[in-house]
Amino acid sequence: MSDTPLQRNGTATAPMSCEEAQLHKERLQALAEKRKRQAEIEDKRSQLDDLVLQLQHLKSKAMSRRWLLQEWVWRKRSW
Repeated sequence: MSDTPLQRNGTATAPMSCEEAQLHKERLQALAEKRKRQAEIEDKRSQLDDLVLQLQHLKSKAMSRRWLLQEWVWRKRSW
């Protein structure tokens, strides 16, 4: 059996030079960092969506309470 490394598709590749290996390592690190940043961005978006929903709920609750209070004041004045 040959000591030649294989590509993903099973074909043989030529051995990498030190410079090529370093570039390959740097590319892999850059991809890993990109994935990490994308995951962080997605997490922040999810948090923001949750905050927007919470704000909408609180606004709705405040409007409901304001309406009930106004209705109560109006009825009290009517008596």
